[in-house]
Amino acid sequence: MCITVTFGEGPQNSSYVYVDSETPLIESFSVNSPISDIRLYDTLISILRSANLAMYMPGDCPPLVAKAEVIQHLPTGMIEALGSPRVVTSGVELVECIANG
Repeated sequence: MCITVTFGEGPQNSSYVYVDSETPLIESFSVNSPISDIRLYDTLISILRSANLAMYMPGDCPPLVAKAEVIQHLPTGMIEALGSPRVVTSGVELVECIANG
């Protein structure tokens, strides 16, 4: 399923969130064409806070979580492969982590 998230008018202000789940609970999601609007990243922080969720992406950025207690639930193999998780608490902090690894 694809959800279009728009902050403003026109396609340049939209990102596309793809949800992968066949159950009522979301198993995973991805963000395609992320826009630079900080509200998108604040929304992603809200999603991370909603459950035991981690965000990861290609590159040198470690897994990101919004709650420290989530770290204990992450698979050891994930941490070994991607690095020590980092707690992020705001959209601004999330953008900084993505940009700087």
